[in-house]
Parts: sequence; C-alpha cells; structure tokens
Amino acid sequence: MQPRSLDELPVRSPVGEGTSFADIAIAGPENACYPDEDHYVAEFLYQNPQVCLWQADGEGNQVLPLPVPAVPKNAIRLPPPSGGNDTGVLESIINASAGRAVVGSGTYAVDGLDIKVSVDIHDMPMRPWRGAGTMVTVEAPDVRVFSSPIDGSGSSSTHTGFDVEKEADRFVLIDSGFSNIHNRTGANVSGVRLRGAADFHVACNTFENILNQPQDQSLTARANSIWMNGNQLEHTSGGVIANNVARDHQSRGARRDAEFLTVQSFLSSDPERPTKVFANRAMDVGKRFSKHQQSDALVLSNRLEWSTGQGPLGARTLLAQIGVHQADNVVARNNRIRIAADSRFDYVFHTVVRTSGVAQDNIRFDCNAIEIADRLAPESNSVPHIVVARAPMLSPDSTSLEATNSSASHNRVHGAGSVRFHYWFGAGYRDDGGSFETIGNVFDIPATDRVYK
Repeated sequence: MQPRSLDELPVRSPVGEGTSFADIAIAGPENACYPDEDHYVAEFLYQNPQVCLWQADGEGNQVLPLPVPAVPKNAIRLPPPSGGNDTGVLESIINASAGRAVVGSGTYAVDGLDIKVSVDIHDMPMRPWRGAGTMVTVEAPDVRVFSSPIDGSGSSSTHTGFDVEKEADRFVLIDSGFSNIHNRTGANVSGVRLRGAADFHVACNTFENILNQPQDQSLTARANSIWMNGNQLEHTSGGVIANNVARDHQSRGARRDAEFLTVQSFLSSDPERPTKVFANRAMDVGKRFSKHQQSDALVLSNRLEWSTGQGPLGARTLLAQIGVHQADNVVARNNRIRIAADSRFDYVFHTVVRTSGVAQDNIRFDCNAIEIADRLAPESNSVPHIVVARAPMLSPDSTSLEATNSSASHNRVHGAGSVRFHYWFGAGYRDDGGSFETIGNVFDIPATDRVYK
C-alpha cells in the first residue's frame, strides 16, 4: 500500500481564510522573532488553538487552516460496547479494514488493542478493561485516530495510551488524548509513546491528571503526555506535536520525572526535519515542559505555566521549563512562560553537558516572554535562575564544554516576582571556546544572591 500523507485527507477545503505572516506577527508578543516560516506557523497555531491541520503558503506568506476530516459515508460502524472486554471484537474488525475508516458506537473497554493495518478510526473513546497496561499498540503505517480519547478513571495499572512502534510512520492522533491516570505499578506512564515512527502528527489532544505513584520509589516511574524513546535502536524525524493541552502531571519515582514531552535514546535524528513542538498549552505538567536528550527540535509559541508548588502527590519538583541535555539544534523561541509556585523553582531554561569530547551546538532560547509572578519568601532555600548553561560532570580544564553557535537573547522577563540569578554559567562550563550570545534581554525583575528580607 502506498503511504497516505496528510495532503490526501478526504476533505481539503480550507476553514476560513488564510492569515498573513504580517498579521500573525502583529498579534504575537512584542519581542517575538520570526526567522523562518516555521515560526509564523507556530504563532498562527497559538493564536488559533482550534486548528489541528494547516497548510503553510510560503509564496503567499500566509498560513491556512484545514479541517479535520469528517467520518466518511462508507465508514464501517463498530458494534456497541459489550459491557465486557471489547478488545478482541475491535481488533478483529479494525485489522480487517485496511485502507478503510471505522467509527465507534460508544465508549469501549480495552486492554492491549493491537492495530496492524493502515486505517482511520473515528469516535472510539476508550476506558481500561480491568488490569490493562498498554491500551493501544500501533504497528502499521498510516494509522489515523480522531476523537478517540482514553479515560483511565478507576485503573491503577494503565500506563500507556498509544504505543506507536517503529513501523508506524505517519501516525496521526487528533482530538483524542489520555487522562485521569493514577498508576501504581511502577511502570513509566505516557499518553503517547513514540518509538521510531517518522512524520507523526499529534495535535489538539488533551492530557490531564497523569500521576505515577509507585510503591517502589527507586523506579523512574515517569509521567508524560508524550514520551519519545528510541530504545537506543531507532531513528526519528519529521514529527509534529501541536495545539495540545496538558495539566497536572506528577511522579513520585526516583527522579520525579514528569514532563509534557521527553525525547531520548534515539540512534539519530534529522537536522533537516526536526520535531516540531508548536503552540501547546501546559500547566503544572511536572518537573519540565520538555526534556531534550536528543538533538533537532523546534519548541515554538507554547504556553507553559507552573501555578503552584503543590500537586496531587505532594510537593512538586520544578527543575526547568525547557531542559537540553547533551543535544544539538534545539531551538526554543516565542514561548509564553508564567511561573508562580512561590518562585521555588530551579531554572527557566537549562542546558547541560555531561559527556566529554562533544560540544553542544545551536542551542537557542530566544524571544520568549517570561513572567515571574511570586517573590521569594525570606525563609526560602530555593535558588531560582532564568538561564543556566553548565557542565556539572566535567572538570573545568576540559576543552569540550562549550555550547557553540548558541544564544539566550531578546527574552523579556517581567512580573512581581524575584529570582536569585538572571544567568548562571555554572562550574565546569568554559566561556573561551565558542559563542553563547546573550544580547537584548530585558529583565524587569530583580536578581540577588541573598534571600529577600
């Protein structure tokens, strides 16, 4: 079967008129920057959170919204839920419908539904059946899922919503998501786990109340909306993660790892086709909004917030809104970031080198609008920073600690709050081997190396 791209969706007429690049920029933040088309697209999506599919018109300097496809008239109607485990019936019908569309008839109880053919799935909301761990595994290319959320209420075992394996290129998930998860088994939890699938499109989904509370707190037990993990074997390129909403993620595992997005453990990624993280909205999603242990990502025009230092599982660990760990070509621009949480956080942006012999390159944290809402209390032991670059595992005499061709520039930091440091180039980080530019930043908040009295 020939691959079906998003350009071949059954409904192609635009929803409304396109928006010009100029109008997009006028409506964006005053300090935003637009060096290329992707930046306009991301900002357009932030200004239009209902848009899940779009088309950039570079010649016309505009972005056009496209409709999510409706259920086709010849879609195969799935039987109503049985009241028991629906996995077998759904699997049989779906895997016999290659190249077709199926549409649900209610909320189905599922445990390990395995999709092995290219298919469109519409209106098939799911809940876990008894001891379900992974809800849906996708092993074929061109699987598209629309309006099929997973609600894990009442389950203590469910840990993965959609497990997308390496064969599943061009996976699409729209208007679905993964919510109300409270896992106690110690497994890692993720709404979408992406192994090696290329050209995925995850947009307009909701990821809420994702909690991981293992009995054995020595386990990692992460809690993520989206976890990209190549298992040290796979490659990744060309993915889009856009206009999703995430709230309240928390882990009580060993490292308290909870993020909207974690990217790690791929053999390689493609600098020409980075993962595009555009216009997502995340509140209290854990330790970070995004953690990049893999190169090649554009993190543009997202809204990130830490509203409180307390979560459903107790005190939150607030490390960095955007963290880059030994990676190249990670660009974070035009994001709106708001931090309250009594100003008890570590970093807004954090890039760290842990391996000798390799310098990071093209790390960008520019043109972001950052509000620090709370002032540090006198008794606080917190040491919050805005921008941090460090190499804590390496000796100061190493010659490969620099982040070259990098910048933290043209950011605006404002609000009623305070931090300890605007910048910190930490122990072991050299400043004589490359350029890490910090120009045009505006700090409308104080910084001090002592607690406020």
